[in-house]
Amino acid sequence: MQKLFKILKDLEKSRNNPLETKKVLASLEKEVERMKNETAINCVLLDDEQGYAGAQYNLGDMYRYGLGVPQNYKTAAKWYTLAAEQGFAVAQYNLGAMYANGYGVPQNDKTAVKWYTLSAEQGLANAQNMLGWMYQNGDGVPQNYKTAVKWYTLAAEQGHVGAQSQVEKLLN
Repeated sequence: MQKLFKILKDLEKSRNNPLETKKVLASLEKEVERMKNETAINCVLLDDEQGYAGAQYNLGDMYRYGLGVPQNYKTAAKWYTLAAEQGFAVAQYNLGAMYANGYGVPQNDKTAVKWYTLSAEQGLANAQNMLGWMYQNGDGVPQNYKTAVKWYTLAAEQGHVGAQSQVEKLLN
């Protein structure tokens, strides 16, 4: 807050110098954005202290994509894990993707399949599609086209275009 007051004082001092005013206004915009991000993070952290899986998932996304915080896959995986362990389907899917690709965690297809399965069993089409892919290619599981078609079909029935395409390929 002190920084904001200093910027406002600088703005008052610069009112007769358009170039300086422009610089100060840019600083003001950055500080307001920083404060908004800090407030959002504090709100999410408060929810997290109560064990709210949605807040943990949101923190995972913030760290995965560098939204208001420095991008950090390892920290993202930590937050996704906390939410996933509470049964949060999208966090389970994202954690599966982190393991499949080795983002912030050691690459491990078997662990990816575990998290994709938990998410897919809750009906998440993206997870069902990825399980289809894992079974089709034998990544982390024995290759099994019948099981691949099962998961692709479940995703396709929800309108997942990629899964629809894969079902056609495997059945023809």
